[in-house]
Formats: sequence, C-alpha cells, structure tokens
Amino acid sequence: MAHTHLTKDNYVKWSTLFKTLLRAHQLLFVIDSTLPHKTLANGKNNPDHETWQKATDFICCWIKGTVTPTIQPYLNSCDTSPTAWNVLAKRFGSTSTIQIENLHDRPDNLKKPRDLSVSDYLLQAKTISDSLTAAKKPIEDSELIHHILGGLGAEFKEFLTSTASSHVRQSFNLDELTELLLKEEMLQ
Repeated sequence: MAHTHLTKDNYVKWSTLFKTLLRAHQLLFVIDSTLPHKTLANGKNNPDHETWQKATDFICCWIKGTVTPTIQPYLNSCDTSPTAWNVLAKRFGSTSTIQIENLHDRPDNLKKPRDLSVSDYLLQAKTISDSLTAAKKPIEDSELIHHILGGLGAEFKEFLTSTASSHVRQSFNLDELTELLLKEEMLQ
C-alpha cells in the first residue's frame, strides 16, 4: 500500500509511486479507460468485466484512501478507478510542469543552516533529486554534489578547502560524499 498521500504539491511523486504499485500487482489496466463489455457476443456475462469491476472498486477505494482530506472532495462522485485517476490527473497533473520548473531551481537554493544536521541536509538534497527523477527530469550526481558542497556553511570551510580541486570533487559519488560529510560533522 502506498504511504505517500496525494497533496496539492506532490502529484508527480504520488502518481509515479501509485503506477509502480499497480504495475507490480498487474493492475495497471484498471486506471486506463478500457472497460470490458458486460456481456459476451453469446449473451453470457463477460468474466473480464466482472474481474475489471472488482479491481476498479478496489483501486478506487485505494486511490481515495491515499489522498489528503483537502483533496477528497474532488473524488466524492467518482465510482471507478479510471474516473478517479482522470480527475486527479486533470486537477493536479497540469501543475506538475510548474512544479518541475520550481524543482529545477531548488538545488541552486540548497543551503545548510548551522542548526541542521548533515543527515537532514543531505535528505533535503536527495528529496529534490528524487522528485526531479520522478518527474523524468533527473539531475546528474555530479551536479547534485556541486550544489550540496555549494550550500555548506562556514563550519565546513576546511573540508571545502581540502576538496576544492575539481579532480577531487569529481571522484566523489553521493555515498562517499555522505560518509565524508558525516565524519566532518562529527569532528566539529
């Protein structure tokens, strides 16, 4: 079950997670608009329709259960998962372009205040990176490292000086940088 609840600000992340879960459970067909006919050509009930109806009821409840109370009113009249999915896509999907543009600016504004731990600072950077990746606009690790280092405060002056050469900085990966920054924080 998805633990990310849809808010007005996280449609791209929420929808990507939700689609991944549906794909993993082979239920992605339930949010598209393909509705099997109720009856077959011979007049008998279509078992595919019955399967679809059970799945769409389940997924519609699942969608409604993963939105915040402020978004719930948009779904009150939805009785199938494709309807609920489409309502949310129309309402919140269009803002994702603006959100992507804002996300692209966030690494430039990444700053570590003195009272913020290195772990929390790196989590902020990772969250920005993951959001851009979910929006299919990933940031290169080297660029993210550049922004992380650029946002460090004066308490990391010695660390920044010792890693100032571009050759040294290019040799870091995110895991190594994390380890180095955590060690540096412990020394302070």
